[in-house]
Amino acid sequence: YLAAVESLLAVARAHARRLHLPAGWGLEHLDKRALEIYLNYLREERGRAPGTLAQQASALRSFFAFLQGRGYVERNPVRALLPQPPPRNETPPPGEVAAVRQLFARPPRRLERLAEAREQLLLELCYGAALRPAVMHRIRSLRVLHGAGLLRIVTSQERLDVPLGPAGLRRAERYLALRRAAIGRRRGAAFWVDDRGEPCTPSRLGRQVRRAMERVWLAGG
Repeated sequence: YLAAVESLLAVARAHARRLHLPAGWGLEHLDKRALEIYLNYLREERGRAPGTLAQQASALRSFFAFLQGRGYVERNPVRALLPQPPPRNETPPPGEVAAVRQLFARPPRRLERLAEAREQLLLELCYGAALRPAVMHRIRSLRVLHGAGLLRIVTSQERLDVPLGPAGLRRAERYLALRRAAIGRRRGAAFWVDDRGEPCTPSRLGRQVRRAMERVWLAGG
């Protein structure tokens, strides 16, 4: 994360007043407000893409965690920058609506890779259907019921009929189609698979969701 730290310090030295830093500032003065102004500067004036900003924030979060662990700073100012994802069964706060929409910016018909389709369905089940991760991990089969506007989900413990919008149903269909191509004639394949038809572990699924959320500045849980 050396490049991210050097970039932050260079901007802080050149624009100390803009970041509301006092004369003779030190690392302990780089608070949440200063880091937020810095990241906004990269986005608005340097034209940095969301993915680049997410990488910068991740690197700086690790850097300040190191400083905090060594006792050089009291708090990690980057940790508080990312908004928390909406709780289950609740509507995202207004400030996060645009970020959530970005998660689903790609139309279902344009999902060409299994990994992309898997990510979109995972996010749809998380946000559109408000399923808990434990339920998502236990899915054994899924059926799209367009007429009723439902996903019929069978897990190792229960059967659920989950209402979902047309785009969400199409995302489910796209994953199912690419999954069938990946597993071929294999019997008893897991529901969540990779390009080779091999099972995806819960930790791998969690990482995929977390990275997708962090790309749009949502805290991946």
